[in-house]
Amino acid sequence: MKDSDVVSLGQLVTGEKPGRQNDKEITVLMMGGMSVEDVAWSYKVYKKALEMGLGQKLTLWNEPHLF
Repeated sequence: MKDSDVVSLGQLVTGEKPGRQNDKEITVLMMGGMSVEDVAWSYKVYKKALEMGLGQKLTLWNEPHLF
């Protein structure tokens, strides 16, 4: 694979670059980043949802499994 073969997700979404041209082409998604960033962002979204009165409480279990 050459650098020129790499297309970013943003380029696909904006139409700057085409996606697969035929069934023989393979799509590979490389995810990067840090989990702590995902947690921080999720908490911000959660707090905003509370502020806006959105969402619903889900009971995932009646008591913690590990404690």
